[in-house]
Amino acid sequence: MMTPRYSHVFFDLDGTLVDSSRDIAVSVNHVRQEMEMETLPEPLIQSYIGDGVEKLFHRALGSDDPALIHRAITLWRPHYENSCMVHTDFYPGIADLLRDLAASGACLSLLTNKPHRPTEIILDGFGVRGLFTAVVGGDSTPTRKPHPEMFEMALKISGADRHGVIHVGDGHNDIKAPGIAESKPAGWHGVTVGTRRSRMRILWSGTRVN
Repeated sequence: MMTPRYSHVFFDLDGTLVDSSRDIAVSVNHVRQEMEMETLPEPLIQSYIGDGVEKLFHRALGSDDPALIHRAITLWRPHYENSCMVHTDFYPGIADLLRDLAASGACLSLLTNKPHRPTEIILDGFGVRGLFTAVVGGDSTPTRKPHPEMFEMALKISGADRHGVIHVGDGHNDIKAPGIAESKPAGWHGVTVGTRRSRMRILWSGTRVN
């Protein structure tokens, strides 16, 4: 059995544990069609992912109009919740990694800017929801990553000691964890991994995941 270097591991979801980009892109294009707009290339929409659903539609609609963005999100939520498992899948080796970490005694939490409901659907669909002590979605708090509020909520739910936490994600919002660099507590580490950023650093003692 591997020995975890950190007692508590906070994971991002999209681009870190799962590739959900195609389902998101399909659902965004559904919304554009409903709003009588032309569809966009899926790779373009995928480049908009990572900063929460409001930012996603700000970019996908090319608009700052709050009413337009609100309408788009209202159309998007039911469609995406009913189709978020069509193409979405774990990256290779991730399911085993999560189970091995949990079996080793590490406490796992998930923090994502994706809304909470589809996050739970995906975790339940893959049978791994029970591995996570805390799940905090992008609408679980008034602010999103990299603001520290989501991290504080996960710490409160999980009862984790903030000293000895590692946050693993694929984007700039993850490596900035917990939000305000000068307030980052001793023992808190952030690393990037996945499709958009650098190689993952050592998570296990003596083990490197590329």
